[in-house]
Amino acid sequence: MYQNWRNVRYYLQHYALGNILPSSFREVSTNDPLAAESKLPQQSLTPPPDLPKRTDRLIFYGRPVVYGWPSTGGKITKAVTAPEILHLGLDRFQESSRAEDPAEEDEFCRKLRNIGGKWVPDGFDHLSIIMGEAGEEEREKVNTRIETGWPSSGRGVWGLKFNAEKDERKLTKKLPMLELAMSMDERCEVLEKIGGMFYENPEDCEDLW
Repeated sequence: MYQNWRNVRYYLQHYALGNILPSSFREVSTNDPLAAESKLPQQSLTPPPDLPKRTDRLIFYGRPVVYGWPSTGGKITKAVTAPEILHLGLDRFQESSRAEDPAEEDEFCRKLRNIGGKWVPDGFDHLSIIMGEAGEEEREKVNTRIETGWPSSGRGVWGLKFNAEKDERKLTKKLPMLELAMSMDERCEVLEKIGGMFYENPEDCEDLW
């Protein structure tokens, strides 16, 4: 049973942060880890026991995920697409490690926040949120996501803010289009199409800072 819950917890904490969970998973009883595990994407099972390491930057496990490690503690994480990886200045086809210099790492964390990276405190247990063991305010905070598009013109930013739990039905056929965008400009076009908002002054989009 421990192995089953280890798989479920790993998926929730390191993969699902950037995605909308299937409603079928949220209906599974916390007393049935085998059933819960069966609802996960097959590629997410049997996680390596040492991921993510505090040295990780970009890792490939199920899908590309980027981590930032701010000097203030915790981690910033986001499941990313190719344009986002390039926007961060990373190699799309090579896993990488964090910066050794704390100031350089903090600067990277700022960039990761700018594309919607979410800060997660040390020791945070995402499973308690999914299984309804947390208060409404905490659930709202954890489930809030934002997808962004930064135009190559350097003018403004597109943003789409949503709740990964409440907006599942509305966005299930829209968010996948972002996966197909081949550039940041295409991400901007998709975000405009699916209801994103344009901020001429990026600082007006408070969720990115």
